[in-house]
Amino acid sequence: MDLVGTGRRLKSAELLAAANKLGVDAATLRAVLEVETAGAGFDARKRLKLLFEPHIFYRQLGPGPKRDEAVKKGLAYAKAGSRPYPPLYKRYDQIAAAIAIDETAALNSASWGLPQIMGFNHKAAGFQSAKAMVASMLEGEGQQIEAFANLLSDWKLSDALRNRDWRRFALKYNGPNALKHRYDKKLTAAFEKFSSLAARAVARPGTNKSFVFFEWILAGVVTLSQTERNLPTIANVGARDFKDLACWLIVQIGPISLNVTTPSLGLAPNLVQTMLDTIESIKKSGITTMLVEQNTSQLEKFIDRVYVLEEGKNAGESSIEALRQQATRV
Repeated sequence: MDLVGTGRRLKSAELLAAANKLGVDAATLRAVLEVETAGAGFDARKRLKLLFEPHIFYRQLGPGPKRDEAVKKGLAYAKAGSRPYPPLYKRYDQIAAAIAIDETAALNSASWGLPQIMGFNHKAAGFQSAKAMVASMLEGEGQQIEAFANLLSDWKLSDALRNRDWRRFALKYNGPNALKHRYDKKLTAAFEKFSSLAARAVARPGTNKSFVFFEWILAGVVTLSQTERNLPTIANVGARDFKDLACWLIVQIGPISLNVTTPSLGLAPNLVQTMLDTIESIKKSGITTMLVEQNTSQLEKFIDRVYVLEEGKNAGESSIEALRQQATRV
């Protein structure tokens, strides 16, 4: 089986969709992915990351000539940890040799992709076979995290992640030896890393308006204690990079609310459109968004509810459709 895939990296919207399905923040999912595969589902040659487990292959094959052959070739043994794992680049020859003996047993005996789902858990991940699961994962990391969300839902582990009960999660997801290998501690450290990350753009003399715009919009997103932490500086950001940067910020700190004041004020038209497109995509990803704006015509396509303020007080509210009809009558 060819294990070279598309190499397509995980998109922020895909991560947020999985997080929303499980009811957890993005930083929690990123912590698990970081510990499992350092946050990458493919190697540098676009091959699907895997870890072949010879002791599982031993059990999957059962007694008989196939297992005898696998044992003779060093591909199967009865006890886990009998030999060290080979480096990643050698695992592809290892799995190929195992597939030559028995494809189904071999694919069932490896963990795959970003979340390192064992092949024999394919049904919980939403597939009829390990081969079907691997084929889907080859399409991209988005498919890999979707399988992960399916698995966690099936195993009812969402609440363990929501409560950040890393011990319970580790024991179920990685087995009884997880605590011995400090898997729960690694998850804790990874979560602290991702939950503390945010971004701050710092204006410098001579920078263009698009950069000041980044500083302004990010200042509205980074809230509460996050502004008091040691935050990385993002410099020399162009307007075309705004959407990626905004999505990166949301992925780092998890689901949040976005508050934006007069987004069209004093900006070039192309920057306004970039900003509005980004706000719309953020809203579609499930982030609650509140806009304060006088020019409502540009916002009609994606706002749900309108509140009219007069002298700081709520003078009325309606749907955007009702407001549009009222404006037409006037």
